[in-house]
Amino acid sequence: TSYIPTSGSTVTRAGDSASITGSSFDSFFSSQVGTIYAEFGKIDAGNSFIGERIVTIYPTNDTTVKYSLEGYRAEVRHQTGWDGIYFNNETRNGGKIAMAFDDTGFSAASLGVLQGSVNRQPYSVQSGRMYIGSADGNYQTNACIPKIAYYPKRLPNATLQAMTEA
Repeated sequence: TSYIPTSGSTVTRAGDSASITGSSFDSFFSSQVGTIYAEFGKIDAGNSFIGERIVTIYPTNDTTVKYSLEGYRAEVRHQTGWDGIYFNNETRNGGKIAMAFDDTGFSAASLGVLQGSVNRQPYSVQSGRMYIGSADGNYQTNACIPKIAYYPKRLPNATLQAMTEA
């Protein structure tokens, strides 16, 4: 929920929940290789109902998250579970984060620091939808997200570091 100032009173409106689904999404997104980048503002961590999902990607007709880029970690699902890379430098105050993946694993960076790499093949199911600022329309973040970018190749770790510098 956000508050819009008006003269003499405030008006409450529902939070935004943006998504890209179906052929609009899978026409440009590859589940097998790519880089996701995001810039976002401060997340209000004082409210336990506020999510920290910046970008969440799901397989077609499945409710299990495939890729998740959050205010404090990046996650990729593989065949039997999850691999997560937690950002050691606190990003809940906003910043730049990125994750790059291919069939050999994934890497993540935040605020100019490479946070780690995982060498495990991601879940092979085709992705079918992306949620921006939420997870499946739930757990909406209250952060401003001025930029999200997808690159159709796995960018090198040095590039991830450079693109996430303050």
